[in-house]
Amino acid sequence: MNSTNINDPVAVKAILDQLRASRLWRDTLNSSSSHISSEQHADVRESPSPSTLEDVQGESKAQSFDAAPPASVASLLSQLRSSPWTPIAVDTPPVSNAPTTHPLSQNIPRPKLQDPQPTQSEHRTPWPVAATPVQDVDIRSLSFQQALPHLTQLASDPQFLAAVSRLRQEQNELEQQLWEERQAIHKKHGEKVKVARTKATLIGAGLSKHEADMMNDAYRRDLQRFDKDRALLAWDALIQKQQATLESLGVPAMFATSSQANCQKQRRVVQVLEGL
Repeated sequence: MNSTNINDPVAVKAILDQLRASRLWRDTLNSSSSHISSEQHADVRESPSPSTLEDVQGESKAQSFDAAPPASVASLLSQLRSSPWTPIAVDTPPVSNAPTTHPLSQNIPRPKLQDPQPTQSEHRTPWPVAATPVQDVDIRSLSFQQALPHLTQLASDPQFLAAVSRLRQEQNELEQQLWEERQAIHKKHGEKVKVARTKATLIGAGLSKHEADMMNDAYRRDLQRFDKDRALLAWDALIQKQQATLESLGVPAMFATSSQANCQKQRRVVQVLEGL
């Protein structure tokens, strides 16, 4: 065998090729194939899985060197030991107990979890919600312009027109009665003045200023008493009756009240009713 520089990887590779081609090498491999196979399976289970093709090739070469029988290459090894050479360090990947993760798995999108579809039993009909009753419009608070459409609608009802006609008749009768009672007071004081003048004429003296003032004061007091104690009370009672009746008939803005603003609006509504 020629002297070969052991540091030359090309020369070392040529020597290894010659060894593999020899008959002794093949016989040795066949005799120990079963032993090598079992050891390889054990090494595969204990060693970490290589992640690249270079690691696989490196491990295959290492296993081939370990499987070579020492007796067949004794002369070669003796020459290698006698030659000064530096062994080539082989980087062995550290053993890790962590599971090997394929680099492509990080780029594979994970399937999105879909929400479970409701079963047929979950499709339940919701309970019916009671409809909120629509509140009636407060016709008492309507303005005069807002009350006009309601008055137009009421004007088409014959019963409503008959009820308004009866109220109007009652008002006319009360006005006539109060006017007659007031006229009776006026007539009574007129007769008193006539009697006083007749007496003054009989005695040959005219009606004195004092007597005339006394009769005028009595006449004014009787009228004021009549207006306060009779006419106004009767008129207020009539107004309250009309307000209650018109409210029951559904006339807007009509209700029992003494407010000046409300009474003013009611008078405008009554004017419309008088024109029906």
